[in-house]
Amino acid sequence: MAQLLTLLESEQFRVLDSRCRHPRAGPAEERGGDPGHLVLLRRGCFSYHRGLRRFVADPCTALLHHPRVDYRVGHPGAEGDDATVIKLAPELFDELWGRRGPDHPELGLSAAVHLRHARVCAALRDPRGDRLSREETVFALLEVAASDRQRAEAPARGDRGARRRTVGRVRALLAAQLSANLSLDTVAQEARCSPFHLMRLFHAETGLSLRAYRRQLRVLTALQRLAEGEQDLARLALELGFSHHSHLSQSVRQVLGSSPARLRAELQQVRAGS
Repeated sequence: MAQLLTLLESEQFRVLDSRCRHPRAGPAEERGGDPGHLVLLRRGCFSYHRGLRRFVADPCTALLHHPRVDYRVGHPGAEGDDATVIKLAPELFDELWGRRGPDHPELGLSAAVHLRHARVCAALRDPRGDRLSREETVFALLEVAASDRQRAEAPARGDRGARRRTVGRVRALLAAQLSANLSLDTVAQEARCSPFHLMRLFHAETGLSLRAYRRQLRVLTALQRLAEGEQDLARLALELGFSHHSHLSQSVRQVLGSSPARLRAELQQVRAGS
């Protein structure tokens, strides 16, 4: 079961910290009637099922739940997940994504969204912070996330749907075993195709190689740890599968355009100024 903590609540939205330690399991019973909400993973992954269609949320890919659909949730990893959940008032959901909403609930996000998500996490750590500043930080995140919806608007049909399902299984594996030194053969077995075919398929769907996608997962997990106040970069690097803290620093600069030290200082300012 997920532990939910309300971080900020207004008439337009409610921001929750969700920490789920559910063991590995297939999709649970169908649920319905939930408000529209955006789920941004900080660690781990989960699967989201609408009818026979399966989607995967991980730190690289957010998930947008439409308020007028039923769904089920599964847990491909054994260690659960941590997420920021933003539940939206109906009028705000429609304003951001339209009444119909995207056909495809997975939202591929830009670096700008990931940075704004980290700022939200930092700003909401202190419940005594300035309310106006904190609410503006959340709205800024929602605005950029809505502008990044283009990939989610393309419905999955025919071969595209099969490709997404295959890549979704691989994304779940990479997120669930983030620090593991996986072989290409192991990943291809999860994808149920040859390593060569998987490499072409994965790049066509995500625009990234397997290695680059895993690096991005690790960097975004590191970003959230920095937002939570992590100080020991060497320990963080080893926990996330980097060979050395300099490897972590180089990867953070390549993905987010800034060093871990600079990001940590910025996020500390956000906490102090909220």
